[in-house]
Amino acid sequence: MSGETVFLAGAGLMGTDIALLFASHGYKVILFDISETSLERARKRHLSLTRNKEFTEINPDTIENIQYTTEIHNSEDADFVFEAVVEDLYIKRRLFHDIEKYVGEDTVFATNTSSYKVSEIASHMENKERLASMHFSNPPLVMKLLEVVGGPETDDSVIDQIIDTGMAIGKKPILLDKECRGLVLNRLLYVAFVDALIRLSSGAKPEDLDSGIKNLGVPYGVVEAMDLIGLDTVKRILDNLREAYGDRYNYPSALLEEKIRVGWLGKKSGRGFYEWKADHAIVPEGEPLDPTRTVAVVINEAYRLVEEGVADKSRIDDIYILGVNSPVGLFEVAQLFGEENLIDILNNLYNETQHKVYKWYKPFHR
Repeated sequence: MSGETVFLAGAGLMGTDIALLFASHGYKVILFDISETSLERARKRHLSLTRNKEFTEINPDTIENIQYTTEIHNSEDADFVFEAVVEDLYIKRRLFHDIEKYVGEDTVFATNTSSYKVSEIASHMENKERLASMHFSNPPLVMKLLEVVGGPETDDSVIDQIIDTGMAIGKKPILLDKECRGLVLNRLLYVAFVDALIRLSSGAKPEDLDSGIKNLGVPYGVVEAMDLIGLDTVKRILDNLREAYGDRYNYPSALLEEKIRVGWLGKKSGRGFYEWKADHAIVPEGEPLDPTRTVAVVINEAYRLVEEGVADKSRIDDIYILGVNSPVGLFEVAQLFGEENLIDILNNLYNETQHKVYKWYKPFHR
């Protein structure tokens, strides 16, 4: 694996860090973006991270493995193509369609999509069988999770190569049984985001929500997680999930729209719901709100994933543990809170709000 060439499209924060991750494990990386400004920002971040003592495997020599380019034809020698571009279906389709013109027939394609199915993205490719999802958890230099799934036409050998590549860069790949928008982690996270946005719109403070969530033993609260991902990205993904799953992903949009309008996008802009410095959110001390409500909406979505055949309980637990750095699995958390209690909370919230994110999914039963 090491020594192969990775053509990585998208020099946003996620793509920038994933490029460095590949380079630190001996891959030659060609980081592509249509924006010279984005590439220059990526160079500066790479230099900064080589001096960060948190990442001992990254050193100044790592950057020698990275080439920065605005020319898509530089993909011609790639063994592996990975995209981390903006979450826009047209752009992703066009990107892979264009790259196919230059690469060899054995080149593997992987998408980091957060909210589209592999089959949707592959629809304009000549060789649909060589694309699969390789979804990193944020921040990718830290989190071990890698969700992997193919579309109906994906060749098994492509899945095997993506799993092997994930392991080679220090990740723990988890193979899903069925493609769906949002995969597992984002479907769980984004119902929590919907609930958080409803509560914030009703006057709850971000630090109070996050303080309660951190009492579950996870390093990030839900509001901090939105900032970490980027509020413009969060809005785009919520819109895509709502398109696929309907009103349970409906959300009060005014909060996000106003922050996006003024450029407060979260970590990547230095300010969102919180101020960010040196890759860390400055979170005021809060009065912890009971996290049971959040647990209820997340476990409710988890049962949907099981019933839909996306993944079994064991893998959903593993994804939750790896994706949010939880000390225990999601279904164990539900047992600790009491499933009857969680169902009662959902029923009460649905009766109060009529919002479908709180509608009890019956396979999650008493």
